[in-house]
Amino acid sequence: MSYLQKLLDKYCPDGYEWVKLEDAVEIFDNKRIPIAQNKRIKGKFPYYGANGIQDYVNDFIFDGEYILIGEDGSVIDGLNHPILNYATGKFWVNNHSHVIKAKEEFLNRFIYHFLSILDISDIVRGTPPKMTKGNLLTILIPKIPLKIQEKIVEILERFRILEAELKAELEVRGKQFDFWINKLLNFTNFDKNNSKELQSIGCFISGLRSKNKDSFVNGNQRYVSYLDVFNNKEINYLPNNFVKIFDDENQNDLNYGDVIFCGSSENFDETGYASVYTIKNDEKVYLNSFSFIFRFKDNNLFLPKFSKYFFNCKDFRDLLLKCINGVTRFNLSKEKMSKIKIPIPPIETQNKIVSILDKLSEYSQEINSGLPAEIELRSKQFKYYRDQLLDFK
Repeated sequence: MSYLQKLLDKYCPDGYEWVKLEDAVEIFDNKRIPIAQNKRIKGKFPYYGANGIQDYVNDFIFDGEYILIGEDGSVIDGLNHPILNYATGKFWVNNHSHVIKAKEEFLNRFIYHFLSILDISDIVRGTPPKMTKGNLLTILIPKIPLKIQEKIVEILERFRILEAELKAELEVRGKQFDFWINKLLNFTNFDKNNSKELQSIGCFISGLRSKNKDSFVNGNQRYVSYLDVFNNKEINYLPNNFVKIFDDENQNDLNYGDVIFCGSSENFDETGYASVYTIKNDEKVYLNSFSFIFRFKDNNLFLPKFSKYFFNCKDFRDLLLKCINGVTRFNLSKEKMSKIKIPIPPIETQNKIVSILDKLSEYSQEINSGLPAEIELRSKQFKYYRDQLLDFK
């Protein structure tokens, strides 16, 4: 007999009923207020969108504990589960996330955990995907005694908190490495008289053009995906993504040393992430349409290994973020970006910086090697117990 069944037998011997979410929560969508990027005043309060914190602003419209559920855009994950955030304290929410709070007979955390494993594919519609308030409130949830909810939440929170602590430790160590990248690549370290605009030292090249979803079925050529760029500062492997390219097509392929930028994102701060292509291979590899290439006119100007650090350092990112347009979806302007002026360090200096940062990176990976495995283990434990404890029939 499962632990859940034991709880039900003890505290709910006569069974339980299923109720609609509208009977279990209050919804506060009418309090949401979107703020355009250029209208936000920086501050300490989180500004939430569909998939989490988008920014920090100087005021708040909510104060307490609430469950945020993606309404449009980032609504559903790869397992068809909803995109959820548990927001506490003072914060602001735009109009891309539903805001709910448990009524007296329910616990917020119980509802949050229960919703996290639901398949919501039947109530998400359209392109981009959207979950309306009406569809959200039709979700069925078990109405069980608070004592059972408390027991379930107590166990799950134990695992969730442990996993969160491990992730926080990994993040702290990552910030230590970022500190040295930004210190060594501070623009004031370099000769300002040897600075040039990007448009004078290279050109921008687009990714794949005129492709539809059928182009990515039974493809014959490799391509670098948006996630490949977003998740890696260096593309030093042949990607396992394929697209149909015909012999008479005029598509741009990647060259050794190309710097690839994420050209578009739902999150302002994630726009323009850079990755450097460092493969020397005869096989042509292409680039997805949501990214673009910056190609140096002189391949000897920047070492590719230096580029992977340089184009992700704080001083460059600060300039890059000024080249972004958009309100709900953000796009990097190549025209504005072309006027960014960057220092051109001597190759000897580039080699020294690469040598230092590579050693720091290797050391960082060694001391962090156990943490990702530990986090994965705790995550699996959490999901196992969550699935067992929320297996209502």
